[in-house]
Amino acid sequence: MSSRDTFSSDFQDFRIPDALRGASTVKRESRVDYIWDTHGNYEGFLFNMRKLWLIDSAWNWIGKHRRLILIGDIYADRHFGSIQTAQHIEKLMAQWAQIDQLAGNHEDVMLSLFDHVHHPHESVINYFTQVFLTWKPRDIEEYSGLQEFASFKKNASKTQSWQSLLIQLKPETILQRMRALKKWQKVLTNICRLQVGKVLNDTLFVHTDPVDGMIDILEQYDWDIEKINAIFRAFLVQTLREGKHNKDLIEEAFKIRAYFLNADNRRTNDEDTPLLSHGAAGKLKTKLNIRRIIHGHTDHVHEQTIFRGGLEITSADNSSFKRWNKDPWNTCISAGSILQNGHRIGPKE
Repeated sequence: MSSRDTFSSDFQDFRIPDALRGASTVKRESRVDYIWDTHGNYEGFLFNMRKLWLIDSAWNWIGKHRRLILIGDIYADRHFGSIQTAQHIEKLMAQWAQIDQLAGNHEDVMLSLFDHVHHPHESVINYFTQVFLTWKPRDIEEYSGLQEFASFKKNASKTQSWQSLLIQLKPETILQRMRALKKWQKVLTNICRLQVGKVLNDTLFVHTDPVDGMIDILEQYDWDIEKINAIFRAFLVQTLREGKHNKDLIEEAFKIRAYFLNADNRRTNDEDTPLLSHGAAGKLKTKLNIRRIIHGHTDHVHEQTIFRGGLEITSADNSSFKRWNKDPWNTCISAGSILQNGHRIGPKE
């Protein structure tokens, strides 16, 4: 192991492959840690933070100047701890933790709850009201984390299911109550910090598998991913916190979501076929000055890392927080790091 700030028995050092010549010479201000696809599992989030030695036994920040990237699907519909997770992240940031949160396709599910007026066919509410009653119990259970929103229904009958409560709720009603209460204001503040991508040193972090279509958005914004993040965050602030509806901004944000948060951006499990062509990968490498892409979203059934156009593309998702594993104190490691010497560490295979 190359670091003492980790439970070394749980991680392995993948070092720097020959294809990434020069990665060791990159000036790195600090180690970059990342956690992926916790899906609202608060206990699993804490478990992985401890494994990386970023929090102590009282759950306070001890990571000093290290940088943490949460690679999407942090919240939403698989588990019941999204609100606790958001509140705890706010607490850690108040303790000077450097945390970047990326939105994933499951955050997009959550967002569609609130912008259904503008894109009704993409709405969770529309989806539920159209097909919910035809689902089998196992299918409904897959989205059981959304019942956190059902708690906003006033004077609810104790006999009502959370599904029926959710269908009755108007998204603006939920937002009005969240804006009015201090506890929920912190949750909204946290959600409004979401980004769609992050370039740190020689690595691009995104949630979904990189696809050729991302090139179009990057070119539109002069290959500046922070410009894209600014548009996305402006959409979040206006829609969620301020209750404003700028049609042009909504449409712009929707295009970004379609390219970066699309659930269909996924390698196929049977072939592990990448969706990024060699040409597009080479362009990303040159324009963003990167050597690596690390993403979540696709569980790496056959091959965790592939090489395209001179890029090392690593899927960090090992499915440890999907619906088939409901143990809140999940013992699967869903975390990794890029050390200051450029080595990447991840869960032992």
